[in-house]
Amino acid sequence: MLLNMLWVSLGAIIGANARYLVSVFVVQYLGKPGFFATLTVNLVGSFILGLVAGFILGKLDNTHHYWFLIAVGGLGSFTTFSTFSLDMLFLVQQQQFLYSILYAAVSIIAGLIFVYLGWMCSRLI
Repeated sequence: MLLNMLWVSLGAIIGANARYLVSVFVVQYLGKPGFFATLTVNLVGSFILGLVAGFILGKLDNTHHYWFLIAVGGLGSFTTFSTFSLDMLFLVQQQQFLYSILYAAVSIIAGLIFVYLGWMCSRLI
């Protein structure tokens, strides 16, 4: 178990920093509001998680160190539902109801589509 925790920790360091870099890029360089950064990491993370899950679970299993490194630690810290929830709260507090509805719908529907696409792409590898 300790070794798995080390893999999760290493993945979390990588995933958290990747999330930060995506957020900086989306907000500072693309000039988009913060919730676009969250949407971006959630969609990209959903695709990658589908790809990784399809590949690892199809060829290995969820006890392999790659699972703990990439899926649990890396993508667990890269995408966060809590940030999504906080972004939703801020949009509602700012009375941006249309944005909040669109944000929730796109996050959930596109997230499911992206995780499915990732899973299907893993079958091609």
